[in-house]
Amino acid sequence: VMAQEIADIPSDPAFKSGVLPNGMRWYVAVNPNVKGIADFALVQNTGLNNVPGVAPDSIIVRSQRVLAARFTADGASVQKFFSRKGCVPGSEGFAQVRDDATVYRFRKINLLQSASVMDSTLFVIMNMAGASEEVGLQEWYAPADQAIVVSGDVDPDVVAQKLQMLSYMLPASASRTRNEYSWKDSDSLDVKLEPHANPDVAKVTLSWRLKRIPRELMSTAMPAIYGRYMTMGGLVLEERITNRFMEQEIPAISVKSSYSDGAGMSGDESFSVSVTVFPQDLSYAVKVLAASASALDRDGAYASEILKAGRGYADMLYQADHGSNIANGEYVERCVSSFIYNSPLCSIGDIRRFHESRSLPDSTECRLFNSILSASMEGGRNLSLKLACGADGQDAQKFADIFASAWASAEKEAEPGH
Repeated sequence: VMAQEIADIPSDPAFKSGVLPNGMRWYVAVNPNVKGIADFALVQNTGLNNVPGVAPDSIIVRSQRVLAARFTADGASVQKFFSRKGCVPGSEGFAQVRDDATVYRFRKINLLQSASVMDSTLFVIMNMAGASEEVGLQEWYAPADQAIVVSGDVDPDVVAQKLQMLSYMLPASASRTRNEYSWKDSDSLDVKLEPHANPDVAKVTLSWRLKRIPRELMSTAMPAIYGRYMTMGGLVLEERITNRFMEQEIPAISVKSSYSDGAGMSGDESFSVSVTVFPQDLSYAVKVLAASASALDRDGAYASEILKAGRGYADMLYQADHGSNIANGEYVERCVSSFIYNSPLCSIGDIRRFHESRSLPDSTECRLFNSILSASMEGGRNLSLKLACGADGQDAQKFADIFASAWASAEKEAEPGH
């Protein structure tokens, strides 16, 4: 409701997008940082776990066959075609098959190699989109289920015009319904023990599974608002946990929080806090982590904590907005996320300016923070506890009991400065 009442965040002017006559989407990100270089991608809304009745292996085999197909005049395969242009595959090769999509990535193509590089590249990618060597799977690759992405030193109008003409090679066809995201609630704590790479330290991570923001709200201001308050919640927890260690004169090597939204992955969102300590202090770390999280969930944060966290979040955005030049690959990932998850095509600077423009009264800011964080933490539901340590002789149930006891008996945190 709150997101629907707030104006959307404007898209980054570096992006242009549209729909071709056959239903395929296109995205172009203008990035002149590297002259004469561009990244290309073909995104297909067909992944390992989102197509009913199709074995994941079939999707993988199809992606490999598409790369081996010969669409060029001299009979070169797709893989050889892009290799000739100096394109180097990523760690997973040219094709990345995810749970909910297949993404072909072709990086650092030299557009100055010849006058026909852009035309031939787009021609090959459009042919890949229409590959029909497996008739039994073709129904899952309608044009409307695919997108072409170009990022680099390009003219978006020229790219759009070329794609418009090429789209007539691939006529429109019916799109099939994919498996939809479903939320599974849990009231039990999942505890996992695993060895730590460094036997001289131990790490405990408390994570919440969070329900995804609905797809129809991903293009609104809601992801930015939710991301702000969840990140601020992590900053509050970091400080509370650090203070408890300092009070007991027990060293905490590091305390870090993290929020993973629904813009770059399938499945649930997540929020986590990790504490790294010396092995002998692991039980205390579990106790402090549980008590701090429980108190924040039950009682909320004080105004002084919330306002300090808000300043910390603003500093994080400012530093990210004034970092190094954005690479073509980052622009491509934003377009992929926009196509698959409907996430907005806005920059960090756009998000920073959006938050700065809101100017909420402190009382409203605090009320929103506590209500959103409490709703997300859900009274200790959907939690997991992962411990990385010398697992020999360790008992997962022991840590589960320590956590449960500390969570249940957590005392209200004293307001900072009192």
